[in-house]
Amino acid sequence: MPAVRSERLAQVREFLASVDDAGLDEERRHPWSPEYPETVRSCFHVILEEEWEHLRYALRDLDALDDAAAQGR
Repeated sequence: MPAVRSERLAQVREFLASVDDAGLDEERRHPWSPEYPETVRSCFHVILEEEWEHLRYALRDLDALDDAAAQGR
């Protein structure tokens, strides 16, 4: 795992270990729509959804590579 990604994951883990429900429900400025603030919790939901989708695609691609290798391609 690249060092930068490891550092980012450590930052997220540290933050989640220290935050409570009130902190997760705090509002932050939406970068593209400042008139519609987002909660910290909703921002983490986006991060988790993105991580899940990246994992799905990585596993799909690894399965395709395994299938191709098994077929001798």
